[in-house]
Amino acid sequence: MNFFSEPEAPSKNVVVKIEQPCLVIVGDPSTTEIDQEVLIELELNWEVHFTKSLFETLEYTTQRPADLVLIDLGQDQEDLLEMVDALTRQASGTPIILMSAPYEVHVALEGIRRGARHHFPRELLQKEPTAVVRLLEETARTAKMQSISSKLLNRNDLQFTLNANRREISPVIERIHHEMVASGHFCPTSAGQFRVAIEEAVLNAMLHGNLEVSSQLRQDGDGPFDQLVAERSRIAPYCQRKVHIMVGISVSETVIDIVDEGPGFDISRVPDPTEDGRVYQIGGRGILLMRAFSTQLQYFGKGNHVRLIKKSTRAHTK
Repeated sequence: MNFFSEPEAPSKNVVVKIEQPCLVIVGDPSTTEIDQEVLIELELNWEVHFTKSLFETLEYTTQRPADLVLIDLGQDQEDLLEMVDALTRQASGTPIILMSAPYEVHVALEGIRRGARHHFPRELLQKEPTAVVRLLEETARTAKMQSISSKLLNRNDLQFTLNANRREISPVIERIHHEMVASGHFCPTSAGQFRVAIEEAVLNAMLHGNLEVSSQLRQDGDGPFDQLVAERSRIAPYCQRKVHIMVGISVSETVIDIVDEGPGFDISRVPDPTEDGRVYQIGGRGILLMRAFSTQLQYFGKGNHVRLIKKSTRAHTK
C-alpha cells in the first residue's frame, strides 16, 4: 500500500528518487520479537530502522522524519513514557504505536494517554502478522491524511451550550482536546495542560456563575457545596441558565470564549491563592490553574465572560 502521492512522469535522462516510508522500531533487534526481514517479506516495503534509546531515536528522526514509530515495551516504564512525551513534542504528527507483553498493558494505556496512537500485544505479531502490518499501514496513512488536511485547514470553529449539569462538561472538554491534537498544531502535552484550564473555567462558569455557589462552602468539606449545587440545579432561575462555549482552533492558537448567564463577579476582588495563609485554602485555585496553563487569560464585561488563549506548539517553535 503506497499512501504517498504518485510523482509526475519524469522527462528523459532525469533520475527521480522515490523515498520509501520510514518505520522506526525502538528496541534491540537481537532481542525484540520484531524481525526486519519478516516485515519486508509481508510486503510492507518500507525502510526499517532500529534504535535502542530515546537519544538515538530523537537523533535519527531529526535527520530522517519517520512515518511511524513502533516502540517495544520491553524496557523501563519511565524511559518509555519519557520517550512518548519527547517524540510527541518533537514531531507531533508522527504516529506512535506500542507493542507490549500482557503484563505491560497498563504502561501502554498510559502511553496512549500521553499521545501514542495504538497498542497491540506482542503475541499478535506471531499469531496474526498480517494484521500487524495492516495496522501499521493504516495508522501511517491516517496520520499522513491528517497532516495534509491540517496544513490546508485555516480554522476550526466549535460552539457548545451546556445546561446546569456537570456531566456535560467532560464530553465537551474531551472533544476540544481531540480537535486541538488532531489539528496538528498542538502536541498532546500542550493540549492536555490547556484542557485543565478549560475545565476549570467551565466549572467556574457553571457552579460559581450560573448556580452562584461559593467555593467558601468547600473549606469544611465537599458535602455542603455539593448539596447546594444539587439543589440549585433543579430550581429556577439557576437551573435555567446556560454556559456558552465558543472555540476557535487555528494554525497559531486556540481561543476559548466561555460565557455564563449569572450575575458576574469582580476578578480584582478574588484573593491571590499563593499568598501566605491562603496556600491551603480551596477558593481561587481554579483561576490559578487557568492562568498557569493558558498563554493568555482575559475577563470581559461583568466578569461572566472569560477568554482563554493557547498559542500552538508550532507557533512556539517558529
